[in-house]
Amino acid sequence: MHRDTPLHRRQTPPTQITCGDWQKRLRLIMPPFCLLLSTALLLVWLNQHALMRYWQQRYHTEAPWAHWQGIPIWDFGGRLYQAMQASGQAFINQLTPMTNSSPLPDREISSAPYQSKSTTSVFPHGFLQGYTTGWYEETTPPSTLPSPITLTSEARVLFVGDSLMQGVAPFIMRDLQTQSQIKSLNLSKQSTGLRYPAFFDWPKTVKHTLQTTPDIAVIVVFLGPNDPWGLPADTQYPASPFKTPQWETRYRARIAQILQAAQQHSARVIWVGPPNMRDPALSQSMQYLRTLYQSEVNRAGEIYLDANAILQLPETGYTDTLRQDGIARKIRTADGVHFTPSGQRLLAKAIQAQWRISEVKETVEHTEYIKKPQSSTQD
Repeated sequence: MHRDTPLHRRQTPPTQITCGDWQKRLRLIMPPFCLLLSTALLLVWLNQHALMRYWQQRYHTEAPWAHWQGIPIWDFGGRLYQAMQASGQAFINQLTPMTNSSPLPDREISSAPYQSKSTTSVFPHGFLQGYTTGWYEETTPPSTLPSPITLTSEARVLFVGDSLMQGVAPFIMRDLQTQSQIKSLNLSKQSTGLRYPAFFDWPKTVKHTLQTTPDIAVIVVFLGPNDPWGLPADTQYPASPFKTPQWETRYRARIAQILQAAQQHSARVIWVGPPNMRDPALSQSMQYLRTLYQSEVNRAGEIYLDANAILQLPETGYTDTLRQDGIARKIRTADGVHFTPSGQRLLAKAIQAQWRISEVKETVEHTEYIKKPQSSTQD
């Protein structure tokens, strides 16, 4: 008896792909692939400067296409994109009605070194040159204490820094607004610092903000963890490895630019030094940066706060908890860099303790008029 083989047991002969089939498939795939590849290369060619800045800030090394600089056709792409941006901005300006036909000229900050608020003498020439060695020394306290800060309702507080400041500033801003009706401006931006101004230039941003917002009375600075890497080359210096004398000279100058801009606009500065980190190498780098911040701030006669002292940390140790009133509170997040809300509140309170709020009260003087009795004459 003939029995049919079940369908699920029947074997289909394998399909053989010939060379002609591969060619047909390649002809279908190649046009969209070439279009995507050429579009990606065109975008890199045009946006080479922005992509290079991002690469250096993110990976702390030169971009793979950095060695192409100097090739005429490659450099033309960057210039073409800048020209396109300038043309677009000019077109927008033409469409925007001008409110003032004669804009005010920008005020330039003097290139002379800043002076301490406690004295009128100029600091010795060359104090921005850094230490003569590649290592750091403990800084000495200032000879005179910084003058106290008084805030009025007309003043404004400016917050400058990276993601560390992004967590602390909102607590201070809320208290200033709700308790004293004092306005504030939070410019903190994550992944920023003083190391790479091509990505974000804090000295330039502070200078411009002070020029456009003259009621800023206090600047609070809190940054550092994005900076312990080498400085890229610029028009004046070659690439500078971290902790070398040249690196320190360039970095100190950027700290000084912020302090100088504040002094030019009669604004006070509170600079918070970064605390220890969980990673030993990063923590040692923060110890080095703290000495630079503290020494420059002391020179300018401004206020320096050590986050280690606020969080009750030793000079070289790390802990993510703080015991207060017999209760252990977690003050650092799992990454060993940022702070929990409890840690952010501690830092916010320490910063707010550096100023006092001036309560302006209207006093009405009451003048008492005494009417003298008139003497009567009797006839």
